[in-house]
Amino acid sequence: MKKQMRNTGPRGDLTEAMEMYLKTILQIQRHRQVARVRDISESLDISMSTVTTGLKALASRDLIHHDRYDYVQLTEGGKKRAEELIYKCEVMAKFFADCLGVEEGIARSDACLMEHVVSKETINRMVKFMECVREDTKKGRNPSAEKLRRFVQHKK
Repeated sequence: MKKQMRNTGPRGDLTEAMEMYLKTILQIQRHRQVARVRDISESLDISMSTVTTGLKALASRDLIHHDRYDYVQLTEGGKKRAEELIYKCEVMAKFFADCLGVEEGIARSDACLMEHVVSKETINRMVKFMECVREDTKKGRNPSAEKLRRFVQHKK
C-alpha cells in the first residue's frame, strides 16, 4: 500500500509534498543523471498518479520541466530550492547528532521532518553554534557555559 504524503500547507508557496518532490528529484538526478515519474514514485512510496499531480503543480511554478512520458528536469529555481532543503536537512542532522547526541539515524529522520518548517535564520544560528563549539574543540578546550551563554545572547 502506498503511503499518503502530508500536505501540511504552504511554506512560502510550496507544500511539504512539493518540497519532497524537488528534493527527491535532485537526489535521483545525482545518482542516475535523470529522474522519471516511476523513480520518484518508488523513492517516496507513493502512486505514480500522485506524483504526476504534484509534478504539474511544480511545473506551473516553473520549478521543473516535465512532458508526459518524459524525464523530469529541475529548473534553476527548482534546483536551488531542492539544494536549500538538502542543506537544511544536513545542518539539522549534524546539529542533532553532534551537539545533542541524538543517534545518527534518528537525527537524519527528525531533520527530514523538520526541514519543511525551520527558518533560514534558525539554520544559520545552528551553523554558527556548531562553529563556536568546533573552534574550542579544535583548541583542545570544552566550550564553557559562559561562552555558550554569550553566544545565545548575541544574535549575530
